[in-house]
Amino acid sequence: MSTLYQLHGNLATIKSQIKALEMLWQPFDSILLLGESAAYIDWLDAYIADSEIRDVQQLYVLQTDIETLDSKTQQLLNMSGRNCQVLTDEAWVALTLPATATDNLAFDKVVTLA
Repeated sequence: MSTLYQLHGNLATIKSQIKALEMLWQPFDSILLLGESAAYIDWLDAYIADSEIRDVQQLYVLQTDIETLDSKTQQLLNMSGRNCQVLTDEAWVALTLPATATDNLAFDKVVTLA
């Protein structure tokens, strides 16, 4: 089982959140960017590359958060060309529900850093 870390912040807080994650991270944990954090995915990638964090299972963003960004930012993010899963709100809820015995994608913990 693994942990889903939900990051909610702005450009000024992403780096400190990654520093905090270094102490908690286990291989194959996942990250969900919430709110405006989705706009800083390139910065997140750079901070992770410079950290002790390895083996990210999956990176997620919410479709509704992408849709709130201005069109130029959406175009620059080019989510279709990234190794990042875009979730609907329903998929997000399902992802964070308790695991079943047959669900190998479920998380045993969901931690939010804001």
